[in-house]
Amino acid sequence: MSGARIFISYKTGAESGITFQARTIADKLRSIDCGENDVWMDASDMEAGLDWNTQIYERIPQSDIVLLMLAAETSNSDWVRREIDVAKGAKVTILPVLIRGDFDLQATLDKLDIPRVQAVSLLTGSQEEYDDLVTAIAQRREETAQRQMVWLHALREGEETPRRQVIPAQPSLAVYSMPGEKTEIHLAGGDLTEFRNIDVLVNSENDYMQMARTFEGRRSVSSSLRHLGSCFDRANRLLEDTIQNELNLIVECDIGPRPLGLYTVVVTSAGHADSELRNTYKVRYVFHAASVSVQGDGANKRLEPISSESGVRRIIRSLLLQVHEVNEQRGVVSPVGTPQREEQEAARDAYEPLRSIVLPMFGTGRGGLTVDLVAPAVARGIKEFLVDDEQTTLERIHVCGFFEDDVVALDAALRAEFDVVEPLASPGPSPDAG
Repeated sequence: MSGARIFISYKTGAESGITFQARTIADKLRSIDCGENDVWMDASDMEAGLDWNTQIYERIPQSDIVLLMLAAETSNSDWVRREIDVAKGAKVTILPVLIRGDFDLQATLDKLDIPRVQAVSLLTGSQEEYDDLVTAIAQRREETAQRQMVWLHALREGEETPRRQVIPAQPSLAVYSMPGEKTEIHLAGGDLTEFRNIDVLVNSENDYMQMARTFEGRRSVSSSLRHLGSCFDRANRLLEDTIQNELNLIVECDIGPRPLGLYTVVVTSAGHADSELRNTYKVRYVFHAASVSVQGDGANKRLEPISSESGVRRIIRSLLLQVHEVNEQRGVVSPVGTPQREEQEAARDAYEPLRSIVLPMFGTGRGGLTVDLVAPAVARGIKEFLVDDEQTTLERIHVCGFFEDDVVALDAALRAEFDVVEPLASPGPSPDAG
C-alpha cells in the first residue's frame, strides 16, 4: 500500500510549543514507510503567493486522514474548528492524537463536535507510540475512501430521483383565523430563514442542542440560522459562533447535562449585533425546540424524531407558550456576561412584546416524518393553544412548508381547523416574497 496523504490540524502559536510538536510529528511520519507518506501542515508547506484559506480548504478534501493534535488550547481555535468542519463535509476521516495530557479530553472532543473516537496517545514520542499511530492511520485511512464512495453514490442516485418542488420564500401565501381571535395564521412557503421582520424563528433541533455546522450552508434551517447569526470578518472568516455559543452556555449553566428532554425549548438571541439575521432579516429571537433525539454511539448514531401527532402538538404548544416567558422577562434571555445580555438589559424598558413567530414542519426533513402526519398535527396544535390562551401577544403565527406539496398539505389542514381569510392562490413566485 502506498503512503497516506495526511493533513495535520493543530492550534498554531510558537509560545505554546504546539507548532514545534506538530512539525516534529510531521517529519517523523514523512520518514516512515520509505518516505512515501505525504504529510501537510500549514507552518511548513504553504506555497508562496497563494491564499492561505484556499490552500487549506483544497488540501483537506485531497487527504486520506486528518490528524487532530489535541491539547488544552485546541478547542479554542476557530481555525481548528473550521478545518474539522471541512473534513466532515469532505467525508475525510478525523483521527485525534493526544499530544498533551493536562486537560479534559472528552470535554474537548465534545466541544469540537467530533465522533467519540479513541484518541491515539503521543505524549512521550516513543517508538511504541509512533508504531500505534502508524497502525491507526493505516486502519482508518480506508474509511475516507469508503465514505466518499457512498456519498458520491448517493449524489448520483439523488440526481436520478425526481426532486420535490422547492418554492420561493413567501411568508404569507394564505391567511386563516378563528372567530373572535386577533391572531392570524399565515401559510408560508420556502426557506423560512429568508423571511424578514418576523420576531421569532423556530429551529427544530436535536436534544443535544448541537446545531448543524456553518460549513453545510443552507442545507438545513439549523445550519442557516447558525451562519446568519454569526459574525464574520471582511474575508468571510468566522469570528464568533454566537448562537451556538449561547446555546452551549444556557445548557451548561441553566439546564443541565445533555441530552435534554424532548419538547424542551431553549431561547437565544438572533445572534451577533453585526449579523445578517439581526440586521438584514430583523429577527429578534430564535426558539430552539428539541424535536429530534440522538440515539446510539459513535458511527452508529441515528436521529429519531418526534413520531406521533400528539408529540407534534405538544411541541407546538411548548413553543407558543415560550412567548409568554420571553415577554415576562422583557426580552432578557441571553447568558449573563455575553454582549447580547448587556444589549437586552439596556433595552429592557423599551421592550416590545413578541408579535410574530414562524413554525417549521417538524421532523419532515432529516427526521423522516410524512407531511400527511405533521400538517394536521401542526394545525391542531395551534388551534388548541389559541383556544386555551387568551392572553397571547402574537398577532401572526406563520406556518412554513418548504416544498410545494408541504404547502398544499398545510392548506388542507388549516382549512379543516380555521376560517379562511385570504385563500391560497398559488405557491409560485410572488413579488412580495420576504
